[in-house]
Amino acid sequence: MVKIWLGRLLNFSRSDIVKSNPHQRLRDAIIENTGDKSNVFIENIPKKWEKFSDVVLFNEGTFGGEVWKPFIGNDFWNDIAEALDVKRIGIKGEIRGRRRESNVMMVLGDNDWVIRLENGVKFGYNFTKCMFSAGNINERRRMGEIVTNNEIVVDLYAGIGYYSLPILANGLAKHVYCFDWNPTAIYALKRNIGINGIDGSRCSVIEGDNRITTNEYRNIADRVILGLLPSSFGGFEAALRVLKGNGGILHIHGLGKSGSHLGWVTEVEHQLLDYDYKINKKELIVIKSH
Repeated sequence: MVKIWLGRLLNFSRSDIVKSNPHQRLRDAIIENTGDKSNVFIENIPKKWEKFSDVVLFNEGTFGGEVWKPFIGNDFWNDIAEALDVKRIGIKGEIRGRRRESNVMMVLGDNDWVIRLENGVKFGYNFTKCMFSAGNINERRRMGEIVTNNEIVVDLYAGIGYYSLPILANGLAKHVYCFDWNPTAIYALKRNIGINGIDGSRCSVIEGDNRITTNEYRNIADRVILGLLPSSFGGFEAALRVLKGNGGILHIHGLGKSGSHLGWVTEVEHQLLDYDYKINKKELIVIKSH
């Protein structure tokens, strides 16, 4: 049986392999569109991109040089879309402002709403305005698994529901309070609650600056999520405000230098001790590396 399968695998021709290689298809499409095989173009063809649903996102600056200007247009983008088997194309820009809003320029397509299915949860969002980190997939799954029966959870930086949706979909949390100040993310979150068939009575969505809005939600939470990067230190006061008087669990996200993660943990401890809280247990989880 093994020999038969190996024989079938060996029947693939080189042309089949080339056709299945998206990098080669993109290269061929660009050469055909520009009519130029010079190194000027080949060296500037992107080697990385993000693809999901029928969307591809290229990194900031891709196809932005002077060499591309004579060719940029609908035909160019349509050729790229066909090569990569997508219908919509965006170019990433810088993350903007205090709300850390995405800044994607849509160059092909006219509707930026997309739904990503992950571990049985549907995350819908406007990809030109909201971020979605595919690298956090395991942490989103984990958050949906660790919340125990009848817990009350506060998500201080809920966004489109990156962590709240898996928790709600799991069905064990008694109630989840979702705070965010980005109206685009709030719109997506409310829509996602319906898309996932979640009972709306188990979730409260609070729009505004959580440093202010949490004043009405004191001493309610068993667990608080602080999923803001690069640092969520500014949310500690709000997190401790909503945490129950007898304590609870804080999920604190942040960036630590490779090889010195414990230094970041120590900094977190010092920050919390300033609020006169005792830390009984701590766990460090490295979600991803840059």
